[in-house]
Amino acid sequence: MFVVAVVVCLIGAACSQETSVQAPPTEIRVATARVWVGADWFPAPAPVLANPTAAWSRPVRFGQDGDVGRAADFVVFADRLDPDRPDGDVHLVRVDPTTGDEIWSLVVAGPGTVNVGLLPLQNTVILSLVDGSAVAQYVVDLDDGQTLWFSDGSDGRFNARFIEDFVVLDSTDGTSYVIDRSSGADLWQTSADVRLVINSGRVFFLDMPEQRVGVRDPRTGAEVWSAAMNGRPASPTFANGLVMVSAAPNSGDDELAAFDLQTGVEKWRVREPKIGNGLKIPFRDVLVISDLGIPSSTLFGVSIATGEVMWTRKTNRQAASVAGIEIDGRGFLIAPDGEVEAVIDVATGETLANSTGEREQSAVSAGAVYQSGGGDGSIVALRLADLEPLWTLAPAEGSRRSSVFGAAGAAVLVIDDVEDVGFVLTAYVEGNPGPE
Repeated sequence: MFVVAVVVCLIGAACSQETSVQAPPTEIRVATARVWVGADWFPAPAPVLANPTAAWSRPVRFGQDGDVGRAADFVVFADRLDPDRPDGDVHLVRVDPTTGDEIWSLVVAGPGTVNVGLLPLQNTVILSLVDGSAVAQYVVDLDDGQTLWFSDGSDGRFNARFIEDFVVLDSTDGTSYVIDRSSGADLWQTSADVRLVINSGRVFFLDMPEQRVGVRDPRTGAEVWSAAMNGRPASPTFANGLVMVSAAPNSGDDELAAFDLQTGVEKWRVREPKIGNGLKIPFRDVLVISDLGIPSSTLFGVSIATGEVMWTRKTNRQAASVAGIEIDGRGFLIAPDGEVEAVIDVATGETLANSTGEREQSAVSAGAVYQSGGGDGSIVALRLADLEPLWTLAPAEGSRRSSVFGAAGAAVLVIDDVEDVGFVLTAYVEGNPGPE
C-alpha cells in the first residue's frame, strides 16, 4: 500500500537493504503501532501474550437485553437490569479492559432494542433504544460518562454528531438536520437522500439524487465547494488532507475520485471494475479496497497521491474481515488468502506469511493476530511476523463456541456461548508462566 522507507531487522537475522519484501518485526520495540477501527486509525493494543490467563469475566447481552462495544483501550457494556421488563432500566458502563474495573456508569430507562455505537473520534458513545420507528439516543462522554445530548426519538431524528457549536442529526425521512447545540434551534436541513459526514472540522455531503459531493458551511448550509460524480456517491474515505469518494454508475466501470477536502480541487479520478463500494482502509500512501464480492473478493491497492492502481489480488472467498495495522510506518493487511489468512505487504500486495488451517481472522494487535472459528471452537494466537502459532485457548467450560471479540488495553477479549448461561466475555492478560 505505501512505500516502505525503513529497513526492519528480524530478531536473530541480519539486516539487508537489498531485500524488497520484509515480514513484520517479531518484536515491537516502540509504541508506534496503530490499527484501523471503523473509520480512522487508533493506537494499537499491544497484548502479545505468552501465557494467557483469565483476569475477569462479565455476562454479555444482545438485542433487547443489551449490547457491548470496544475500542483499543476501553469496553462499554449496556445491560437491561431486568430482562423481564423490556421498558426497564438500562445500565451503561465503561470498563477498563485489563482489570475489569468500572470507570463510570449511567442508568437510563426506555423500551426497545439496545444498541451501543462508538465514536472514538468525537470521544463519545451513543446508546440507542430502538422501538419500531422511534430511536431514543443518549450521546455520552467517553471520559466521564456525562450525557452530552439526548433525543427521545419523537421527531424521527437520531445519530447526533458534533462540530463546533452545532449538532448534525439524521432523520427517518432521509433528510439531515444541523441545529444550534445551545438553543436546539434548527439552522438548516438537507433534501432527501443527502448524507452528511463530519471529518477534520468539515461537513462533507453526498447528494445521492444529484450525484454530487462537496463541503457545506455548518452555520448556513451554503456550499463551500462541490463536484460531480459519475453515479451515486458513497463510501467517503479521508486521508492526507483528501477525501476519496466512490461511485457506481448505471453502466460501465466504477469510479473513484479524490478531492482536496479544504478547497475541492480534484486530485485524480479513475475508472476500474469493482473499485466502487466496499471496505476501504487508507494507509500512509495507499488506499486498500475490498469489493466484498461473493464468493470471492478483489483487493485493490491504490496510490493516494495519484490514483494509480498499484496492485490487485483475488482472495478466493469474501474479504469482509480484513484488518489493517501499521508498525513503525509500515502497513500490513491481514486478509483471506484461499482457505487461510495472509499477512500482506500493503506497498506491494505480496504475501509475507500464511496461517495454517481454516479459521476466521478476528482481531489484530501490535504483534499478534487472534483467530477463532476452528472446528473445535478454540482461539489461536499467531505471531504477526510469520503467522506461526503462539498458543491455543480451549473454549471455557460449558462453552459451545469461543469467539475473539478484540484486543484492548493489555487484554485479549473472548466471548463464550455458555450453555444454560448465555454469552460471557472474558479478558485474558499475561499470567504467571509458572516454574520452568
